Amino acid sequence: MKKLYFLLFTILISVASFGQVINEIDPDQTGTDTAEFIEIKWTPNTSLNGYIVVLFNGSNDQSYDTVDLSSATTDGNGLYVINFASNGLQNGADAAALYMDLATNFPNGTAPTTVNLIDAIVYGTSDADDTGLLTGLGETIQYDDTATESLNRSNDGTYYSAAPSAGAVNNVLSTQKKQIENFKMYPNPTSLGYVNISSRSNAKMSVSVFDVLGKQVINETVSDNRLSVSKLNAGIYIIKVSQEDATITKKIVIK
Repeated sequence: MKKLYFLLFTILISVASFGQVINEIDPDQTGTDTAEFIEIKWTPNTSLNGYIVVLFNGSNDQSYDTVDLSSATTDGNGLYVINFASNGLQNGADAAALYMDLATNFPNGTAPTTVNLIDAIVYGTSDADDTGLLTGLGETIQYDDTATESLNRSNDGTYYSAAPSAGAVNNVLSTQKKQIENFKMYPNPTSLGYVNISSRSNAKMSVSVFDVLGKQVINETVSDNRLSVSKLNAGIYIIKVSQEDATITKKIVIK
């Protein structure tokens, strides 16, 4: 009887450790998005036959692509990486969901559902929360992605920003810089010549803005929650904000 209990305990530990999850997602890079991917984690060296990944568009809260994993197998670390063609994975507010289902049940234009849902993530790039996707997939948090980092899954099931690590064990959370709490930047995109930036703290912010080539075009301290971008040409930029012992990096679009 003790051996039976031990065997059952071992099986439960194995399932808990290697449950199917979306382990990492990187929908956005600096400039043209040419390195987009979704990483699935499960038991090492195991077929993913019977599973699909469905991508949902936040503009209408419907699916726009489905990836059939019937021919996929995890590697020795339990990882399988889905690489996408340039701009094949939308930036957000959007979602990716892992289902145990048939791809034919999710033609483009399908609404999100929790039926046969294994795991899901709703993400954006400083976008307003998409309540349709959050509710439809049973999620409560919309995660912000940055052009220089990906969203990595931690052991508690939440996601954090870190350097992309497709096909490798995720970066350790404790090594990542603390992010600014309740950071907001709006309007984004902007055509007003400025953006408003704020957080939970009232401390001054050190702000750096970089163009797509990595050239720093703004470097100043902001104390009135408004950053002037009137001298910038229309385009996509990366803004890095530091406040006290925390930092955050976002994409900003100038019209």
